[in-house]
Amino acid sequence: MSRSQQAPEAAEIRAQEEVRTQDDEARQDRGHGDEPIREALETAAEVAGKTGGLGTPGRPVNWRSPFMIGLTGAFGVAVAYGLIELIIRARSVLILIGLAMFIAVGLDPIVGWLVRHRMPRWC
Repeated sequence: MSRSQQAPEAAEIRAQEEVRTQDDEARQDRGHGDEPIREALETAAEVAGKTGGLGTPGRPVNWRSPFMIGLTGAFGVAVAYGLIELIIRARSVLILIGLAMFIAVGLDPIVGWLVRHRMPRWC
């Protein structure tokens, strides 16, 4: 290998060694600060092992609590708002459907009379 091909490899090796030494120094600096975190993780692992990971069930939900009444009311308002928005956005289509129904109901007696008297189609 030529010297130009060895230079990038050597630079990469030096960079990796610098990162490793920085990681080792950071691990040594942490020291005692990690113990409470480690203890909490071990306690959490024990509890998760005993209870299947979810813990013990809490109290059942009280559907008459002010929070649940407010949440249900807010959900109802959101649904009503969505329906009103839907009607407003579909207004032009609803007008066309209503107009078509009006014309169909108005022309039905005439078409019925023509069918009863066997009027031929023009096309």
